[in-house]
Amino acid sequence: MYAYPELQSPTMVCSRTPSSDLSNFHADRVISTLTYQVSGERFANSTCNLYFYDTNLKPDRAQLGIGEGDWPSGIVTIVVCEGGTLVLAPEGPLEIWREGQKTDGLAWPGLPAYEEFNHWHAWVDRALGKDNPNLWCPFSAGLRCTEPGLLAVKAAKYRGQVLMWDRSKLVFPNHAEASKTIVRREYRKGFEPVRL
Repeated sequence: MYAYPELQSPTMVCSRTPSSDLSNFHADRVISTLTYQVSGERFANSTCNLYFYDTNLKPDRAQLGIGEGDWPSGIVTIVVCEGGTLVLAPEGPLEIWREGQKTDGLAWPGLPAYEEFNHWHAWVDRALGKDNPNLWCPFSAGLRCTEPGLLAVKAAKYRGQVLMWDRSKLVFPNHAEASKTIVRREYRKGFEPVRL
């Protein structure tokens, strides 16, 4: 989200899951495709897809052209670029692959140097009110990260169906039932969210 400020809000989501009964619980093992409308010379097309893999699922390494091996963490962000593939774990390990070979991309001249830190501990420190210089996710970026994650998992209730998304109105324009059950819902007495 830092690298691509153009990715403001998905316009479409399609999720798949083997979970069958989603009446009381969220699905697990969700794989979703989220589509963003984009423009500009940094994009080859008018849309850009993000792929969300849940519950320790990962894409096939061979399809990404990065060879066999273990992932650096249970959670990773993978960015497939023209010149290679980046694999980043939240606690810091970074892999840079070019032409199927893992390279030391951080050895490039002119790159800034950052101290090593643990993403999770930095977050907890800030939550506890401790000063920590490693606040790397301001609210504006956090929203752009959270929205696609929630859409990906929630859309699994309508697995295999393409749901158009309009954040400005908080509706799925092509699916009234999804708007009613995903965005809004009836809560049992005593379990309603606090209204401000």
